[in-house]
Amino acid sequence: MADEDHAILRFADQWWRTPGAKEVAIVDQFGITPTRFYQRLAHLIRQPAAAAAEPVLVHRLQRILARRQARRHHTTGGQR
Repeated sequence: MADEDHAILRFADQWWRTPGAKEVAIVDQFGITPTRFYQRLAHLIRQPAAAAAEPVLVHRLQRILARRQARRHHTTGGQR
């Protein structure tokens, strides 16, 4: 797994107290938009190498993503 992939996982594991601070830090640290960061993170947590490198973190992030997707599906009535 690439160093930047590890950095994305470590970054995703951090907690932020100030609204908007995480989004600013994403742009500063990775040079990408928050939307692109979360797209990369979603792709990354589906990779076996990520689960092998950081199993607890990856499984926690997978559960969070699944809950958000289920909530979004329920809220929209399954339509996008």
